[in-house]
Amino acid sequence: MAELLVIRHGQASFGQDNYDVLSDLGQRQAAAVGAVLRDMEWVPDRLITGTLTRQKDTLSAMGFSATPEEHAGFNEYDFHDLLHARYRGKVPDLVKGDRKTHFRALRDTIFEWQEDAFDGAAETWGEFAARVEAARVFATDTDARRVLVISSGASSGN
Repeated sequence: MAELLVIRHGQASFGQDNYDVLSDLGQRQAAAVGAVLRDMEWVPDRLITGTLTRQKDTLSAMGFSATPEEHAGFNEYDFHDLLHARYRGKVPDLVKGDRKTHFRALRDTIFEWQEDAFDGAAETWGEFAARVEAARVFATDTDARRVLVISSGASSGN
């Protein structure tokens, strides 16, 4: 069985029009992690990302040369959709505009999502969990010795 290393993408551009872009810090984070892995002589045989730009850019900045594969199961869940479902389309301005409030509300929303406490989300918790499991199986069903996955902080999905 392959060693599986799952790394979250570098810092994205929170509060920007396009969140699916690494910040300058995210680029530096990715390069640093790639350097650490090479210093440890941990070089992957297989590279996998989700389909998000920030995941692909993180892998690129890490500096490994193999051609990556993609699996949408490594994308994060759609947090905008979850917030809209929880608040029935009326997400409070403070939740949208204040980073601390946003992440607290998102945490609470995820707990409620896991308990099926609201309807209307594009993806149920069960569907998300199945998608992540399918991605794990995809990544580990291999002859590769070391598999590097660039995922998202949600464990995987969007």
